[in-house]
Amino acid sequence: MSVNLAATTREMWDSTVEKEILMKLPLVAMMIEHEVLKVHGTKLKKTLVMDDAESLAQSYEANEPLTGGEKTVTETAEWQWKKFQVPVTYDCDTEIENQDASKVEAPVDEVKTIVEAAQTGARKKLNTLLYGAAADDGKKDFQGLRSALTHDATYGGLARATTVTRAWWQGASLAGTFTDQATAYSASIANVRRAATVCGRYAPNDQKLYCFVGETLFNAYRAQYEARSWYTRDGSKLAKFGFQTFVDNNVEYVCDSYLTLSSHPTWFFLIDPETWELRLSPKRNFRITPFKWQGEQVNGLDRYLARVLVAGNCICSKPNHNMFLSNVG
Repeated sequence: MSVNLAATTREMWDSTVEKEILMKLPLVAMMIEHEVLKVHGTKLKKTLVMDDAESLAQSYEANEPLTGGEKTVTETAEWQWKKFQVPVTYDCDTEIENQDASKVEAPVDEVKTIVEAAQTGARKKLNTLLYGAAADDGKKDFQGLRSALTHDATYGGLARATTVTRAWWQGASLAGTFTDQATAYSASIANVRRAATVCGRYAPNDQKLYCFVGETLFNAYRAQYEARSWYTRDGSKLAKFGFQTFVDNNVEYVCDSYLTLSSHPTWFFLIDPETWELRLSPKRNFRITPFKWQGEQVNGLDRYLARVLVAGNCICSKPNHNMFLSNVG
């Protein structure tokens, strides 16, 4: 009996696909939800109002000559297009085995699975870049939060120097020194409220801000609210993405596991989403090219190749509405 049973038993293969490595990407979701502009052109340019005419104001009395004068109040920032790709390949054996998905040899559609994996990988790559500090020059890496908010770094083609050159174009400074991004700050409610006040100083309206932190800082802030019975839940903005958030004084705290898993648990970002634009090329917005057989080339392999293409950039028009601190704990 045991011999016959062993001969007739076949493996039971579950045809569903379990996605084990999916990760919540709240920063990408926020950027896409607030602004995705698809534009053409060789560069991304924006006119900035960086001053006002207060210095030309004159107090006067009767029969006093009125002064004249003029002042330059605008500058132009420009950013390069950035590009990246994810290759997708499969060989002839995969094609043969997937001709009939009902066969035992093909319990899942392997081609569809690797395409989805490539598109997920492209979004994770973008998420990494959005937290990055890529330079203006070159056309490789999308620029991100730290590109815009790191003090003294050239951004949008405009040089910045602490409190001297284009201080209005710097990321907000908690201490007002523009040298405190690496200063150790405690993860206290008071410091977050101070940061929100600084970021809102030049905002025309009472903008809603998002506090992006890793799991350790998020739990530290949440514990303080729970201990003082100030904790409220408001998931109306991001809950549909499955994120754990809470709101206090127009600041929504967002837990982003990426910051913890990428070994940056002390990073703190306070973001005004209305000042950011994720710009994507309409022809390279995570689209996948058609698969092309490589065997038609001399010495080519019997494989098929496609690519997920992404081109664009992420730009910030008002860095002083936002803040980055690297040593909060």
